[in-house]
Amino acid sequence: MILARLKYFLDLNDLLDGAQYGFRRGHGTTDQVLYMCQKIRDAQNNKPTNHSIAVFLDLSKAFDRVWKHKLIIKLHEYGRINGRALAWIHDFLGRRAIRVKYNNTLSDSYKISQGVPQGSVLMPILFAIYLTGIEELLTRRCEVGIFADDIVLWKSGAQVEEIESDVNLALGDLREFADHHKLILNANKSYVSFFTTNKKLYNYEPRVRFDRQNINTVKHPKYLGFLLDPEFTCNKHIESLITKSRRRLNILKYISGRDWGANAETLRTTYIALIRPILEYGLPVYFCASDSNLQKLERVQLSAARIITGLRNSCPNKIVLYEADLQPLRFRGGAGLEKYFNKLISYGSHNRTSLFLRGWKSNQRLKKNSPMSLATELNLISREVECHSLKNCINPSEGLLGVFFHTELQQAVNKADTVPALMKQMALQLINEIPGVDIQIYTDGSKNEGKSIGSGYIKTPKNTRKIKLRNPTIALC
Repeated sequence: MILARLKYFLDLNDLLDGAQYGFRRGHGTTDQVLYMCQKIRDAQNNKPTNHSIAVFLDLSKAFDRVWKHKLIIKLHEYGRINGRALAWIHDFLGRRAIRVKYNNTLSDSYKISQGVPQGSVLMPILFAIYLTGIEELLTRRCEVGIFADDIVLWKSGAQVEEIESDVNLALGDLREFADHHKLILNANKSYVSFFTTNKKLYNYEPRVRFDRQNINTVKHPKYLGFLLDPEFTCNKHIESLITKSRRRLNILKYISGRDWGANAETLRTTYIALIRPILEYGLPVYFCASDSNLQKLERVQLSAARIITGLRNSCPNKIVLYEADLQPLRFRGGAGLEKYFNKLISYGSHNRTSLFLRGWKSNQRLKKNSPMSLATELNLISREVECHSLKNCINPSEGLLGVFFHTELQQAVNKADTVPALMKQMALQLINEIPGVDIQIYTDGSKNEGKSIGSGYIKTPKNTRKIKLRNPTIALC
């Protein structure tokens, strides 16, 4: 209940950073990676070619180091949360202790003085509020992206020295923010990458320092599960997907014995659940890769299809996929991409990537397409999609207008001592007071230990309908 009201208030007043994608409705890792990759790719399409430096930062024990008093101050001053709500959150964060259970033995209690309670539904939103202000601080010099506690900042430009200077100044600003919030940025686990199409600068290592320490350069950084490369060819990411998928193909081999193994339907379900999601992760970013690289992914699915069906290598590929009831990835990808981009653009100003996509214009100069340029070329994006609001239009503190719940009779009764006829008379008296133009919904809430049975009765001004549902595992009321 507190989470629903807190989210409603924050969304209504746009109090969260637009760069924060973690734990937010309508925001995902793919959206964040797509925004960053498209921004850098657009810079590379400029003339003269712009280079980009990106710093991927590591926050040490981020959730455990939240300063509770600072969080309460930010909730009050920045989030404009006060009154009983603020007092409740303050009490929720305070006086917490932990114990460790090993077998049947419990350790002594240890008082937690800082941090947000991990595992609580409020933890993600409280942490997002705690980091609020980073975007405003860093965007004066650089672009920034945040996903929970994963922070990346990047800068593009024609002169490498100017980019390095701005990035180092931005890191200085971030250091002050971290000090004021008692957060620790680990320079040893952070890394910097250089993105360019200039072959002469391919091995260049940017001079970026944090806390008087040089940050290591990584040529192929991994960000939110996506492996990047200097020219965004997506070759390295596709290679990593293939390697991971090939390892999981062994699961199909282990359970596909000819005499004792699982049937084809079980094998197909296993592939769809464990392997195909890997092959399609980051598709809106890597679908602009070369046909030869995309074909490598098709071969992984084909190998899985042969395991599922048991057909030999001499059997034509189309027949193998047909017998396994699997679409080629390129066909699935086409429909999936159209759905993704149109859903994304429908979010409008509620999603930073959506807002960027709506105003994006192609400056394609290089031979290789970027994700958004290829999506535009293939007519995957419709500008006439109906807007989809990510904000809750119903105030959870007010409930639904015109909806009333009658859970009690007009006076308290004891079912064991009251005559059934009297209880029936009291119920009918309550029912008769309901206006005739209202829609009335009744449920009996019946269930037993073995099987759950639920039935309903809906009465409208013109029609009456009875609903009866049976489900052995779910109790309906």
